Amino acid sequence: MVFAWAFLHETNVHARRHDATLPPPIRGRAMASRVLRHPRDAAPRLIWIYAIGMAAFAGFTATLALFLAARFQVTAKTIGYVFMWTGTVSVIVRALVLGRMVDALGEARLARLGQTLLGLGLLMMPFTWRIGGGITVDPPGGAWSTSVDARLAGGVVALLLMALLARVTRRMERRERVRMLAMVGFIAAAAVGVLFWRAPAPLVPGMADRFPLEWRYVALAVVITTVPLGTAFTFPCVTALLSKVIDPRERGVVMGVQQSFGGAARVLAPLLAGWMFDALGTGFPFWTSAGFVLASLFLTFGIDTGEVRGGTPATAAPAAAPAAH
Repeated sequence: MVFAWAFLHETNVHARRHDATLPPPIRGRAMASRVLRHPRDAAPRLIWIYAIGMAAFAGFTATLALFLAARFQVTAKTIGYVFMWTGTVSVIVRALVLGRMVDALGEARLARLGQTLLGLGLLMMPFTWRIGGGITVDPPGGAWSTSVDARLAGGVVALLLMALLARVTRRMERRERVRMLAMVGFIAAAAVGVLFWRAPAPLVPGMADRFPLEWRYVALAVVITTVPLGTAFTFPCVTALLSKVIDPRERGVVMGVQQSFGGAARVLAPLLAGWMFDALGTGFPFWTSAGFVLASLFLTFGIDTGEVRGGTPATAAPAAAPAAH
């Protein structure tokens, strides 16, 4: 809430401007009805893409721990590393890669790429445990271990985070950038301060003389990585496309409906995925989600070329008059 109060500004520049020649802005209930009744229009299409992708990702998150426990013997003590990896990939891609990919491909093509990665990742997930073979890695130098002060490690991570944030926000207006860096820096300093106060035990990283590297774990790492890659490309691009095909006066309402459909997907998809995991088999939640995501690929065609109209009364005409200034 403090972040939103400090950094978010009013974007509805048309809030107090009216044009009698334009239809009145659509209301939330009417927009939700339009998504259900007119799914071929651009805005409903994009909302359905968002909801389907969100449902697939929510089902994946809900059943991933169960799948890994059943097929890879992952326990409650080790599952955290998996979610840490997926979260790290998502943050890095959105912070450092997404902008350049949008510049190179455009929102529509990048959204299709994201849907493809998400769908293929979900489709291949149940097959990863069937991959056999592997090798025994004998690292040069043999076994080693070292103690690292947890407080020093926390301080280094905080500095790296601030450096990354400073690079990502370099194009922001100076005052806003300083405020953001100050807020994040305060949070990081508080976290490091807690580490010093609690005086945690040293971290002991190391390497064994030899360790088995099974190919199924390599395949699992590759497949799992495609899922956060897919969501990082899909969701921001779909939202950006949605903002372009609707009337500026209706952005708040339409995007609110988008989030409502996404919220419903986050509630219902885990329930359905869990039932399918128990009743039909460990692979069915992933295969079902993959089928819906790959089928939704066709919903993006025509939006980037302007062949599909907006889907609200104010954008239904092929050449709607701009709002009054």
